[in-house]
Amino acid sequence: LYQAAPNPAHLGLAQLEKAGLLKAIITQNIDGLHQKAGARNVIEVHGSMTRLDCLNCRRSYSTAEYADSFLMQGSIPRCSRCGNILKPSITLFEEMLPQKAWDQAERACRKADLVLVVGSSLEVVPAAYLPMHALDNHARLIINNLTRTPLDQRADARLPWDTADIDAADLDAGDYLVDWRAGGQTDHRYVHVFSAQELQALGKAAGLELQDEFYSDGKTGNTALYQVWQKPS
Repeated sequence: LYQAAPNPAHLGLAQLEKAGLLKAIITQNIDGLHQKAGARNVIEVHGSMTRLDCLNCRRSYSTAEYADSFLMQGSIPRCSRCGNILKPSITLFEEMLPQKAWDQAERACRKADLVLVVGSSLEVVPAAYLPMHALDNHARLIINNLTRTPLDQRADARLPWDTADIDAADLDAGDYLVDWRAGGQTDHRYVHVFSAQELQALGKAAGLELQDEFYSDGKTGNTALYQVWQKPS
């Protein structure tokens, strides 16, 4: 865990934040990789392994202070003030989520114009409820996940690809994406990106305009509606 490095998904989200396209990153991960990638406003709703807490006197420590002695010698981390065993600052089974982080996450979703769900099945509650706060306030929703989620039918776009396979160096390439809906139905909606990598499309999705649409026979023999969305000129 301590030797893990950010993947292209972490790096891409950090670049989108730096460009002013993301206001906050809400994560259930506890590894601190978003911060390692350069992201600044990261809301960790399940806590973080980068901190250790004393449940007796409430003092907090950096995990790095104890990592070597624990990994090399098996020394149990203890509070320097009261001697109590330190607990990783993460949410364990049946524990409450950190209230401050949860409040921040709810506020961010309620204020959002667009929510990107990246690599989540939206099945772990209560975090899975967060996109609903945004939808209730008429925000747009883009879901990027390999498998289906309970909110797919309410999403404005669905990207069924692995963001970790995207090269963050290509985030500036391309300007447009195509939305495919079989037979005009809205319950199976996919977005295909052309001349652009997936995270670049996510960042620009909120500002795209419909440029063209046409019908064509798909590979399955069904008539498909193609819509081309492009940045305003």
